[in-house]
Amino acid sequence: MYCLYVRARLVRAGCLRPAALHAGTSRRANALAQAGLLRDLDNLLAPEERDIVRRGRNAAGGRAPRGVPAPAYRASTGLEALLGYLYLSGRLQRLDEILDALWDAAQQ
Repeated sequence: MYCLYVRARLVRAGCLRPAALHAGTSRRANALAQAGLLRDLDNLLAPEERDIVRRGRNAAGGRAPRGVPAPAYRASTGLEALLGYLYLSGRLQRLDEILDALWDAAQQ
């Protein structure tokens, strides 16, 4: 879900070439980047949202992809679980707030 958001933001910013769009998305929406963004976002999350992240992080079974540390992979899975939960539960305003906060944190 975060990958789709990043692509949409890049397109709105004028990044229309496929190679540049892919490179910009890959740089911002990978497991290591998402794990770092989740650390920055932690103070903005409600206790219920932290619980969703924890449960998503702990549910990430199996092995992480090659070249990605397991803790970062699990953290990024927790972030995606939170985004999916907010979308599926219809809390779209809160989803937009979190996605905007993630984008702002990634720009720093």
